[in-house]
Order: sequence, then C-alpha cells, then structure tokens
Amino acid sequence: YIERFPCDYFSSLRSYSRLLLNKEFYTRYGQYEYMLLYQLDAWVFRDELEYWCDKDYDLIGAPWFEGYGNADEDSPFIEPSANGGFSLRRIPKFIAVLSELETRWWGFYYKKKFNKGHEDTRIVKYFPRISRDFKIAPASEAMRFSFETLPHRLYKEIGGLPFGCHAFERHNWNFWKDHINIDGILE
Repeated sequence: YIERFPCDYFSSLRSYSRLLLNKEFYTRYGQYEYMLLYQLDAWVFRDELEYWCDKDYDLIGAPWFEGYGNADEDSPFIEPSANGGFSLRRIPKFIAVLSELETRWWGFYYKKKFNKGHEDTRIVKYFPRISRDFKIAPASEAMRFSFETLPHRLYKEIGGLPFGCHAFERHNWNFWKDHINIDGILE
C-alpha cells in the first residue's frame, strides 16, 4: 500500500526533518517493529534486512567522521553517530522517545536546542538523553550496515561492501561507479 504525506514535508531539509521527528509519522507504522528509511540516493547490495533487525539496535546508519563531508583519511569516527538517509529505526522506541519528548522535554528542547540541524543529528544527540537505553550501533557495526563519507576507507576496513549505502553520487563517485550499475540514472 502507499502512504502519503503533505508535500510541505518535502519542501526543504528542515521540513523533512520535522516529519522524521514527528511521533505521528512513526505511529502510522506502529504495527511494525522496524522501519528501513531509504532515501532516493541510497543503494542496497545484499538481502540482509532481517540480519540487521536481529541486531536489536534502536538506530543504525552510516557512521560519521569528524569533519563530516570534509573528513579525510585520518579523521576519527564520531561516536555515537548514524546517518539517517539509509537507516534502520525501531518504531516502538521512536514512538516512546518522541512521546516523552512531547510530554516532558518539548518546551525546553524545541525552543532552545532541539529544532536546530538535521533530524539524524538531533536523534543521535538527544534521544539517548531522553531514554538512557536508546541503542545506537557503534561505528564498528554501523560501517558494515552502510557507508556514506569515505567509502573507499570503509571498504578497506571491512574488506568489502556494506549492506547498503547513502549519498553515493555525492561522496566519491569514482569509488561507487565500480560497484553500482545505474546505466544513465544519474545523467
């Protein structure tokens, strides 16, 4: 079936982040345990979704490096981190944290801090503070789930490709063109 959302949510990164931080978004999928968030600039290499669901994380996505998109070969990982563009999210946990945020934390975080930045950075920064048992996959696992920046470095570290990737056309297309056959899709 198809779920539709108002076009306003897709007009900017800020409005899209608002959608992904909205409890009602996750509630619409409340009959499921997990959601694979797969943006249009993502790619899956293997059928491993069930394997990653069995890992029991509340959030897993490509690891971040200090410097983000400007990271270099020696940049350390940011822990915890999880890029949202290709990520696995535990729906009941997201609903619980967003409910807690609404009832107890919303005034402070929304007005002072929570409404700044991309949704994935806000989730990583604030969800573990709101729910101390919120589990984000460490970089050592996340790199096997997905790559975004420095894919050539991560490929060497794990000895191959991850389950999927995000933003392949933005981060080292020269690396990705040897692994993704898109025959004219990006042209």
